[in-house]
Formats: sequence, C-alpha cells, structure tokens
Amino acid sequence: MSVPSDQKGEVDEPIAVVGMGFCLSGRIASLAELWKLLSDSRSGRGPVSESHFKMKGFHHPDPEQPGPINNNSGYFIDRNLEDFDNGFFRINNIEA
Repeated sequence: MSVPSDQKGEVDEPIAVVGMGFCLSGRIASLAELWKLLSDSRSGRGPVSESHFKMKGFHHPDPEQPGPINNNSGYFIDRNLEDFDNGFFRINNIEA
C-alpha cells in the first residue's frame, strides 16, 4: 500500500497499518478474542438484555402465536455505543 504522489512529483511513500480496534457481539474486542470465538466454534449470540427492552412483555415461545416475539436472543454489542468515534470516519451524529 502506498500514498499517491502529489502534484509536485514526489515519490510514493509506503505506509503500514499498525493497529485496529473493533467490538463485536459476544464481548469480542480484540483479534485474539475473535480468533478464540471462531476456533472454539462459539457464537456471539446472547440473550436480550433489559437495557434493550423488557422481553417478558413481548416474548412467547410459540412461533405460531400472532403478535409476540418468539426469539429471545440476538447479536448485541455490550459496549457504550457513544464511545464510537464517528468523526474519525466522517460519519455525522445522526447517521452514527
């Protein structure tokens, strides 16, 4: 990977990616944790937390019941999403 030369005719300068950060469902926040999850054939799926909504009021295990939700789990990020640096990615607050 290289940086394109500018209009002054300077030579391309090589660059390197020196780090990365992310968070995924299943409390995954590093490459080592992601590799462990994959190599152990685990899933990042977890129960719906009370901070999302009160599942007891909406859940019914019978998928044939009209109206209620029959699934009581999903893939949730267990971090404060306000910590996301949307400005770095040039994403406005509304889109983020």
